[in-house]
Amino acid sequence: WRRGSPTTPFTPAPSARALPPSSRIFPIAMLALVGAIVLGGVVLDRLGYFQRDHRKMAPDVSFYDRDGGAVHLADYRGKVVLLNFWATWCGPCVVEAPSLAALSDELKRTLPDVVILAPALDDKGFKATDPFVEKLHLESLAVFHDKKKEAFKFGTRKLPETWLISREGEILDRFVGEVDWSDPQIYGLLEKVAKKGAQT
Repeated sequence: WRRGSPTTPFTPAPSARALPPSSRIFPIAMLALVGAIVLGGVVLDRLGYFQRDHRKMAPDVSFYDRDGGAVHLADYRGKVVLLNFWATWCGPCVVEAPSLAALSDELKRTLPDVVILAPALDDKGFKATDPFVEKLHLESLAVFHDKKKEAFKFGTRKLPETWLISREGEILDRFVGEVDWSDPQIYGLLEKVAKKGAQT
């Protein structure tokens, strides 16, 4: 701005004049619009509306059942798999476990092509998980012992961690940390993936 003389009324320089309200609001509105588009894209992507190319294949890992037999992830090819890595000493795992078990119950009735596998990383295996399962009434979960810590092959570093795997064995999604599995959006995502796979 420039200073006026004592005898001349102060007149702001053209660059210093206040912008009209519409000019000030426009950039804010544009930022809000861009933010809404980005957020909407993230939500739609999570719900499976966008085709993801070059997906990574899940490693062919194996876990152990109660009898000590090896169960391979590849054995579930043709099914949509929700693979949940957890442990009894993991606080967030304890919190999310009941809703995961309830989802497992619902899937068995309504989406049998979607299975939940819950390998635990406890060193003591079923000696550690059995009391936990009984206490929280998690009998509907297919619990296994991840004795060889196969979770690390997925890059898992924080429990709980859950991977959504397609019928063809591709990794579709990853959930890190505690999840409320009763969220209708979760069921909607699984339903969409299951129906899409059944049509192809």
